[in-house]
Amino acid sequence: MLNATRFLGFLIAAVFVAASAWAQGGAQGVAQGGAQEASPTAPPRSIFTVGSVDVDITATSAASARQSAIAQSRRLAFTRLFKRLVATEDLEAEPALTNAELAGLVRAIDILEESTSQTRYIAKLAVSFEPEKVTGLLERLGVTYTDSETPPILVLPLAHYGGVPLLLSEDNVWAQAWQQSPSRASSLVDYRLPERTPDFLMRVSPMSVPHAAPETLIELLRVIGASDVLVAEAAISLDFASQRYLATFDVRRGPGQGAFMTFDMAQQPDESPQDMLERAIAKVDAELSALWKRQLLIEFAQAQTIAITAQYEAAADWRRIRGNLGAARRLRDLQVLSIALDHAELKARFFGDFDSLEKTLAADGLAVRQNKPGLWDVRVMTMAERAAFVGAEVDAAGEYVDPISAEP
Repeated sequence: MLNATRFLGFLIAAVFVAASAWAQGGAQGVAQGGAQEASPTAPPRSIFTVGSVDVDITATSAASARQSAIAQSRRLAFTRLFKRLVATEDLEAEPALTNAELAGLVRAIDILEESTSQTRYIAKLAVSFEPEKVTGLLERLGVTYTDSETPPILVLPLAHYGGVPLLLSEDNVWAQAWQQSPSRASSLVDYRLPERTPDFLMRVSPMSVPHAAPETLIELLRVIGASDVLVAEAAISLDFASQRYLATFDVRRGPGQGAFMTFDMAQQPDESPQDMLERAIAKVDAELSALWKRQLLIEFAQAQTIAITAQYEAAADWRRIRGNLGAARRLRDLQVLSIALDHAELKARFFGDFDSLEKTLAADGLAVRQNKPGLWDVRVMTMAERAAFVGAEVDAAGEYVDPISAEP
């Protein structure tokens, strides 16, 4: 039999979901005013994409309002991107770009929501920028910035409704908010959410999460392929007097679940319950992103200039080496000094630890050797080296053989 506390919990959750749906549906109905809504298009995850840019422009015609709104969205998105990437002490250096200059930085604009009237255009947009053009601009400005995201961080969104804990249940609107969050989609933090797999369910349950042993979470991180864990706990209740939702958020980090941040929130008169949860996620993300940015900026301040000799036998190998070095997160200002038939000389600025970069390049099929500090050799891995890295073997025909599944 369902006890009173558990029934109250599910009732609060059900009402929360219904209130969110009503708020979203009502908002769309008012905004549309009889106009047809555009189909949402979700851009791929990128720290150079700014999602949920709201525009509302009135002009002499719908076409004119739309054109002005698109121009405004580029400007609003660039300001948000600048704040995301650039060090706090350099934020005042944000340039006053013309509409043409902003348009030149933008790769695409995706329409998430859209409504029009004869003279008005209302939309929620996602603006994607060209990474190379943005970083080129930041380099010319001379500001300190980051263009790298964190290693994967597992999020365990644990919710309590009237004392009932939920983790992967369909009734967990806190987990749904993380799944759909615009803040998560374009964050410097690579959040990973769990799935209802046997490996996960065998190790963690809603009741066990707050008391999970560090060893349990470390093993879970290994299985999922994440480097850190964020236990985001939300206790949600309904204030019957005001008919608004209240929530207390307790966020803990690491396998030991060390305290990270705790705060309270109340649903505002002009927001849906889901909007309140998104506000909470944005608050957590802002703190984590700031920590990551400070860490990278400290490492970048200690960057060293290195000399790289790239060794190759074919032009395709050289293109592969140059492309992967250019894409490596911890290398900046890569320059080609000379090119010969079988080798090339390059230089770059390197920050961080060599072991991490070595593993990253190995995953791309490159072998890197540090002859001495500041002097590296790089080449394409042999088939045997590649097989050893991925835990396989190579047969006589040069094909990979998985030793676990190979026939005796």
